[in-house]
Amino acid sequence: MVKKRMTRLLMIATGLVMLCLVCGCDRNGKPSSGYLNEAERLFADRDYGRAADGYMKAANDDPGAVAAWSGLARARLKLGDVRGATEAYQKALTIDPGHIPALLCLARFELLAGHTAAAEAGIERALKNSPENSEALLLLADVYQRTNRLVPAAGVYERILTMTPGMTAALIGLARLQAQQGDLAAARESLEKAAANAPEAVEPRLLLFNFYHGQGDDRNAERVLLGLIAANPGNPEMRILIGRYYFSRGRIDDAEKAFLEAVDLAPDQPTAYLMAGRFYNAVKKPDAALDMFRKAARLRPRDMKIKALLAEFYLANGDLEAAGQTIDGVLDDHPGYFPARLLQVRTLLAEKAYDAAIALCDAYLKSNPASDQLLMFKGLAYVGKGSLPRAEEAFSEAARMAPANITAKFKLLEVYLKSGRIDKAQVLYRDIFGYLNKNFDVTMILGNTELYMEKSQKGLDSLASLSRFASANPFEHFRAEHRDRFQAEYDRLMNEFQRLLDQRPDLVEIFENIILLHVVRNEYDLALEKCDQQIARFEKNSLLAAKVYNIKGGLYLAQNDIDQAETAFKQAIQLAPEVLKPYYGLAKIYLIKQNLDGAIAQYKALRERDPDQPVPCLLLGVMYKMKGELKTAEDYYRQALALNPDFLPAINNLAYLLAEQGKDLDEALRLARHANDLQPDDPYVLDTLGWVYYQRGLYPDAVRELRSSVSQLPASAVANYHLGMAYYKSGDNRLAGEYLERALQAGEEFSGAREARRILLQLY
Repeated sequence: MVKKRMTRLLMIATGLVMLCLVCGCDRNGKPSSGYLNEAERLFADRDYGRAADGYMKAANDDPGAVAAWSGLARARLKLGDVRGATEAYQKALTIDPGHIPALLCLARFELLAGHTAAAEAGIERALKNSPENSEALLLLADVYQRTNRLVPAAGVYERILTMTPGMTAALIGLARLQAQQGDLAAARESLEKAAANAPEAVEPRLLLFNFYHGQGDDRNAERVLLGLIAANPGNPEMRILIGRYYFSRGRIDDAEKAFLEAVDLAPDQPTAYLMAGRFYNAVKKPDAALDMFRKAARLRPRDMKIKALLAEFYLANGDLEAAGQTIDGVLDDHPGYFPARLLQVRTLLAEKAYDAAIALCDAYLKSNPASDQLLMFKGLAYVGKGSLPRAEEAFSEAARMAPANITAKFKLLEVYLKSGRIDKAQVLYRDIFGYLNKNFDVTMILGNTELYMEKSQKGLDSLASLSRFASANPFEHFRAEHRDRFQAEYDRLMNEFQRLLDQRPDLVEIFENIILLHVVRNEYDLALEKCDQQIARFEKNSLLAAKVYNIKGGLYLAQNDIDQAETAFKQAIQLAPEVLKPYYGLAKIYLIKQNLDGAIAQYKALRERDPDQPVPCLLLGVMYKMKGELKTAEDYYRQALALNPDFLPAINNLAYLLAEQGKDLDEALRLARHANDLQPDDPYVLDTLGWVYYQRGLYPDAVRELRSSVSQLPASAVANYHLGMAYYKSGDNRLAGEYLERALQAGEEFSGAREARRILLQLY
């Protein structure tokens, strides 16, 4: 999670730095007329509109003046006219094909549009004329990273840092690359250097803070923020940032102090007052919150956003009269301001004026037909009137229009439960679970099959590698950038699930979501305690008790308490052998213990209990491949395909198994191509297809597919080994040696290691 988070944050930051470097730096070209001099002066004064007019006059006066067209492009960029800037730079290039600022800015535009090949071509043209141009090199490294050419990207960053030691943008880009490769220690070192080299710069320290925050290193995260404040003592935004950080860590007094310091630093700006108001509202100090909101409103008396925030505060605190007056004031000045319209409907709901609320929703839906919020409020009004069918209709439409509207889904779930429609409720539980997974990057597998499905896309090479995989925490924690937002959502989600569970305590799916929320907050002891309480309630219902034991097993497994997890899964199976999930959990434990026969026994039990499910067959195929019983593995893969001919992992595994043995290569190629049709860009599928081509002697085709696979799996020993062998057979000994060495250096066990060493001895 941390690695993904760092990669994305650093990519965004580097893009912004490079855009500034590349697209705002042109001062080349001599004046061709008085218009040009005047335009340059206006540009320096930030009068970009008049500057653009001046550059245009200079270009009309002398159509061959590159500086006029380049200046026009810069001015249009400042005005937000990207198309006009592009046209001006293209005009400059027709006059001077080697004009570097134009080449680099157009390359940046191509890169932002996702056209990496066109961007790279423009950068290479610029580098021919200026081989040591740091802006061009930064862009080239960015292109390499976006196209998964990580080794060349690292080389470019090292070249830049040799030329310009300590260059911030290069250090940030290198840190992004190192995080992408999983070398978090090196990424941290690069970010520390960037921050040290530019102590007053905000961006490197913010990235460094995010790095430590994402790793849960509170001491260093706070250190970085305090350093940022020391370097920028008059910047209120830094106090707001550390205030939010303290609040997220439960340090309420420190947070309050930071927000008040921000107010003192910017007494004439509303932002600090609004943040302090939100803080006081969150810690249940409504009087202090209202004071801050009112101060912000006095600074900007006609700011409709601040007025709407104040109205929402009144509404949340039950002052309906003040809320109504404030909303009316906003709508008098801005009749179409949508947030105020929503508050108006909410006020009617609070007053239990349900018919009026429905009428207002219908009126506002005419101009906002896609508003999920209006539809949700309409559903609430129908619930208030006791009309569940009409409420269901409104909530369903709201959830359809906005899948992330979790409140609408909870309300729809409540309607289903009140109506006794458990089948629809079950579907919606899974949908809400999916929302949590997508929005907070959490998932609770509990011995289920999804992780195996992902990893078994192609057969693993050793029992040790599979046992390491099986040891992965089944509770995947949310990404750090979602931490603050989750804290705000946590209480609401927990209250909603608990309220529904109180209505239907027999619905274990709701209980599972409650446990998930505790796990995301690392509240394992509380989660286990709730499991024991629930098991006691289900003393006379073995089926429900077994499902809770399964959840309990997952909790122990998440804490690496293997023995307790095994006991819980066995208790679940003993109570209700028909519940399938505990079998997966028990099999996972046997894999962690490297007890392959025990895992096989569990998957065979699953096969008997659920004969129409292809997943147990797939996993049995993987297990028998580990044991070296390839014919049995092949039989199980074929059984999986008999149940589902488009089951991608089984297709790919069978193709790879045949290719490894060099048998039935026509069938292997057909299977590999079918897998590629189902999932064209999957690196495991590309590796299998390339390896089949290799076994058939089609080495150029093999290199093409395997190169694409390695670009997405640069650390995979197997993928690098396959590509190295394909280059070796193609006669390219240099690249063969490079990729075979990478395979052996990856530290991953694979079946071709001995062959790789033999070939390398021949080459060197």
